Amino acid sequence: MPRKGSGLQAIIVPINGYSDGVVSHRPAQPPYAPCDPVLYLEKLAKKWMEESGRAEPGKVYVLDRLPAGYALFDKARSSGARDKYLFGHPTNQIFDSPNRFYPHFRFLMEHGQEGNCTCDACAAPAAPVPRSAAPAAARSSKGKGKMKAVEEGPVDEEGTPDVYATLMQELHRAGKLDVTITQVKSMDWRIEQAKLPRVMDKVLNQPSFIPRVGELVLWCRDIDGEIVFDSLTKEFKLGDINTQQSTGFPKWMCGVIAQVPDEEVQLGDLVTETEKQNAINVSGFRVECLPDPNDSDKGLSKQYSYIPLRQIRPLNFWQEILRGIPEDDLHPTIYHGLSVMASVCVIMPFRFKGTWPSCNVSCKGMFLGAELFYVGDTVRIMPDRGDPTLTDVLRIESIFIKWANLEFNADSIVNKDCAAYLNLHLVGHGYTLDEKRSYKGMILEPDDDTGRYPLGMEGYDRWYYMHRPESLLDCTFDRILGRCYEGNAMRLWSRQLVPTLSLGLQGVQAARLYSAENDQRIVDTGKIWFWGEHRAQCLDLGTLNGIEVGDRDPDRDPKLWREVLEVLDGETSHKDVHAKTPLSTAQKAPKSTFTPINSQSSLVASAMQQTSDSDGSISDNDLTKEKRERKQHGSDGDNEAGNDNEGVI
Repeated sequence: MPRKGSGLQAIIVPINGYSDGVVSHRPAQPPYAPCDPVLYLEKLAKKWMEESGRAEPGKVYVLDRLPAGYALFDKARSSGARDKYLFGHPTNQIFDSPNRFYPHFRFLMEHGQEGNCTCDACAAPAAPVPRSAAPAAARSSKGKGKMKAVEEGPVDEEGTPDVYATLMQELHRAGKLDVTITQVKSMDWRIEQAKLPRVMDKVLNQPSFIPRVGELVLWCRDIDGEIVFDSLTKEFKLGDINTQQSTGFPKWMCGVIAQVPDEEVQLGDLVTETEKQNAINVSGFRVECLPDPNDSDKGLSKQYSYIPLRQIRPLNFWQEILRGIPEDDLHPTIYHGLSVMASVCVIMPFRFKGTWPSCNVSCKGMFLGAELFYVGDTVRIMPDRGDPTLTDVLRIESIFIKWANLEFNADSIVNKDCAAYLNLHLVGHGYTLDEKRSYKGMILEPDDDTGRYPLGMEGYDRWYYMHRPESLLDCTFDRILGRCYEGNAMRLWSRQLVPTLSLGLQGVQAARLYSAENDQRIVDTGKIWFWGEHRAQCLDLGTLNGIEVGDRDPDRDPKLWREVLEVLDGETSHKDVHAKTPLSTAQKAPKSTFTPINSQSSLVASAMQQTSDSDGSISDNDLTKEKRERKQHGSDGDNEAGNDNEGVI
């Protein structure tokens, strides 16, 4: 509505849904107070309509709302007059008039996500939040220099601002929202942003068959001879190279990939140990035994080895690889791995978009059971129930969590647990090897520039489009079998002349059913999937690379980290925080007892890479002991390729 006294009926001007507004950029209340944004709505609408040539003489225009994430506050002068300020810009700049905000507003309306805004606010360096405008939790309490224990707005179990609940409430207020997800108060999120993009870029530029950090695999510590395929019994056994005779079954275990090689991995590494320039702790994979997700004892993680790729197989192929081995002879970790095959979590959520009461959160990747997928990967789509042949794949263009029919709970709060529908979707281009399932027999040709097919699709027969080339296929996560591996890799693993996409189909289906019936975290809820906050929680890990992770890290102190981040961001001074240093925190932390974990955010512990005993120091005896352990495991040092082994768990 126009302001009182205008005498004219305003014409509502709808704005588009894109915004870069940051809902956490808000002033202290008091001295600031929320106020009616009608002044901004009218002046922005008038100028926008005039500059776009749509304004008509004598008409009054008003925007339907401010861009999501922006909010107007006012503050009283000593004279009693009130000045208005607009908050929400991602650089923490504050606008004191509609005219100053207009260049940025117009850029949002006309360019959305494309290009870079050149307005004064965007061109300026990120500004610290003024002490007078800082959130109450970032200011000292009663002049004593201590932080308040509770942040303003929704928080998670660790006291960190709950970005999803905040955005969902903003969605309810605005009706429509499209914003970038930022979690500046979360150390986990900051480390993820710093490390994962580089890891993701490297992974998507190497063959799909290479195991990734955090994935579950079948592995054996030693192989005397080579793994051969018995065509009569359809079993994989150990074969003596000299006598060409079978010597029994490999001693397979299930483990988690903790480190990947620093050297290039080649196709031949799948079945033979090729010559490498470096020692095995640099040229091989570090694999750690997977502990029981139903047991608080996580000691099995301490059993690890650095091994070549030929001693590793995807866990999804467990039925084919383990065929013929008596169940009583299977290593306990095999059952541990099968128990977590119905687990799922997402990686790097980066965008929130919705129209009330539904919304989507787009993500860069996800873990599903044993495997890790990123946007850009190709995955295999399960066939219709009862069909034993798999022919279809999806090249992932987007991954998103979908909430539908959001509603407020009994406490008048809306959050990610308040939806009638929740699911994880993968959207992309669908292709098939079956011409009968194709779109008018349309053939997929290799890329004009590279001469190659999408990642993982090389080495197969002719690919066909499943739909019009400009269309996209939407699959829920439970229809995804696993990554699509290159045809030559599938041939070497299966020892078949013609690669088949169906390898592992029945095994994955059986494993997910086993997991739903044996993972106590699922059984206790009566559901069929375990939705984890992060990979360490999905696998119920206590340590990775010898470092305690997630909730089991005694040095984990989200409150301290938030205080440190506030100092780094200029929201408060170190004199106000009186924060403990990470070193002093580690010195006072008791040893972990590996108690069952809760739904906590992670990624920090595995990235910080600190090893400490009860008083935080590392003694000469500890170093001697570690050297002995490395020798026992066939290595004399940790993998030096740490840069690509951090930040995923």
